[in-house]
Amino acid sequence: MTHEEKEDKKKYSGVSAKSHTAPLHTGELTKQGGQYKTWKTRYFVLSSESLLFYYKGKRDSSPTGVIDLRKGFTISQDSDFTGKPHCFRLATTTTR
Repeated sequence: MTHEEKEDKKKYSGVSAKSHTAPLHTGELTKQGGQYKTWKTRYFVLSSESLLFYYKGKRDSSPTGVIDLRKGFTISQDSDFTGKPHCFRLATTTTR
């Protein structure tokens, strides 16, 4: 988990995408861990408030993490680096 993800998790603790309006998108994605660079499947929910919640599983009520997409991110194609098809990198554009 990145520093930004940890801060967002603190900020949105107790908040769940399931307690908000209907999500814009939901589904499973495979994400690479922050500290340990292993790949893990997570269930993601994109809220209408531009918050990206992720859960260990679809039935979990409390998110494992939250990414506030309003902070400014770049998205780039990353399949060449990872060797995984349809892979993208989400990176902050702001500094700490």
